[in-house]
Amino acid sequence: MRQAIEKIMSEVTDECVICSLGYISREVYRAKDRDRNFYMLSNMGGCLGFALGLAYSRPDLCVIVIQGDGSALMGLGTLALMQTLKLPNIK
Repeated sequence: MRQAIEKIMSEVTDECVICSLGYISREVYRAKDRDRNFYMLSNMGGCLGFALGLAYSRPDLCVIVIQGDGSALMGLGTLALMQTLKLPNIK
């Protein structure tokens, strides 16, 4: 996981990075802390929903979501919403 996060963050330029709580937030912080990172603490399952709202309301921004399997399972409905919206500015 650490290598994947380091790879993602090494290629980030001006995108907004939304990451879920725990290990992922700590690794993103360690790899490349910056103003456009949002560390979703104390909210398991809310990461993708937050990122979708940001991407929907700000089509000029590219939004990258990094979350774990447990967090994804806590917000399964947002996966369906993401597929329905098909926003071009979220990864």
